Amino acid sequence: MGGVFYVHDSETGKQESLGTRDRAEAMSLLNARNESVRQPQLNLQIAKAYLAGTDSGVSTRTWQNALDAIVETKNGSTKDRWRRAAKETALDLIRDRVIIETQAEQVLACLKAGTVSTNVHLRKLHNFCLSMNWLPWPLIPKRLWPEVRFQPKRAITIEEHQLIIEREQSPERRNFYELCWHLGGSPTLWRITCMETDYPGLWMRWFKHQCVAVGWPPDDDFRLHGKPDRRWGWGRARKALKDIKMGDAIVVALRGRRIGRLGWVTGKAIEDSQWNPLLPANSEWPKGQMGRRVLVRWDLTHSPDDPDLVVRLPEEFASGGRHPTLSRVHSKTVEEFQNVMADPANWVGLIGHFGYERALSDYIALYPHRLEDGLVPYPDKKIRERVFEDRSRLDVLLADKNGVPVIVECKQESPTVEAIRQLRHYIKCLKKETRDRARGILVHGGARKLHMAVRRESLKSPRVEIIQYRLDVDFSPSY
Repeated sequence: MGGVFYVHDSETGKQESLGTRDRAEAMSLLNARNESVRQPQLNLQIAKAYLAGTDSGVSTRTWQNALDAIVETKNGSTKDRWRRAAKETALDLIRDRVIIETQAEQVLACLKAGTVSTNVHLRKLHNFCLSMNWLPWPLIPKRLWPEVRFQPKRAITIEEHQLIIEREQSPERRNFYELCWHLGGSPTLWRITCMETDYPGLWMRWFKHQCVAVGWPPDDDFRLHGKPDRRWGWGRARKALKDIKMGDAIVVALRGRRIGRLGWVTGKAIEDSQWNPLLPANSEWPKGQMGRRVLVRWDLTHSPDDPDLVVRLPEEFASGGRHPTLSRVHSKTVEEFQNVMADPANWVGLIGHFGYERALSDYIALYPHRLEDGLVPYPDKKIRERVFEDRSRLDVLLADKNGVPVIVECKQESPTVEAIRQLRHYIKCLKKETRDRARGILVHGGARKLHMAVRRESLKSPRVEIIQYRLDVDFSPSY
């Protein structure tokens, strides 16, 4: 079997692998590259002709069509917010332009003419088009997308305060604004634990009902007023419930240094007479659970729209020890949480992960073609956990359609620089023992967007491909 074919750029002197050992395939790739230089004006038309074979709308679909499509995928307040975003004047620069004909400069001009909201929503619209295969490649690479920068904040003037009071229809909220003006309205930040492990689906219920909630049913002597029953931390939780006020911020804490969303308090339904359980009654809890509700408006400007995606906090946000169900946050500010939540590199799936890395590697070993078309188990080699001379071991050893060895490393969480270097070590060990130059693929269950340091490390030689997996389970009735 011959070696891998390379192309040589006669102008720059740079050489690049074509990734194939087949001469006919290599010649096709070479001719395509030469044609793209000789006839640049035909490139778009040729590409559209090819794409039209699988998508009849590729030559006519505009950004307005994409906006209409993404709005239809939303519900409730999220749908209303997208409808407002779709009417932004800045989007007029590309609104009627065919998606496949759009240039990066035109998108950047749209961002420059718009606001922070334009940046946030256009980024999501761009990713939506990529996911729908309406764009064959990103117009702007993720690492070059303009950073979301908020305007400096300031206190309001007395004239602005009077305008707010005049327009506010709710007497309760009007009184709250008046109190804030005289006493200062800096919101308190609270942390509430969502017991998703004990009550699967609890976070989704909170998100859907726009509230957070605690238990302690009043019929079990857990009274909001009077002498407190201090069993199971009710005394501390009761005080926190009373102290929470409208305008405060609450962050939903999940296991594994993750948070669901940040919400702004809009009301409370915590009285004994207002018990309204989110979880139905059972033998252990005859009156149901999670019935004392704090109503919130979720901050979706700094976080993903999809409730299946949550935010993994950086290590510096970790705080040791056990936390009460509901407590104040003193070590971090609302703005610090918002900055972390706005970064897609921190977005991870709520569920849909294999329980162990071994289960993921077992799945890839059994179904390698799901990772990449043409991948097969490496012939005459132990597929799982090959042990090298230095006693290190890899996860899965495969071969691609060209016979090149492929080492797959599996990680549950987001990839790290150390994980990439570990994979390169396996590539080096395999070359030493078999003289084969292997490819490296790191499969992970973390955020799709990579941190810059991880991206830079993956591009070093030998290059490591990084693939995110998400588990999608479907149910159908039997017949």
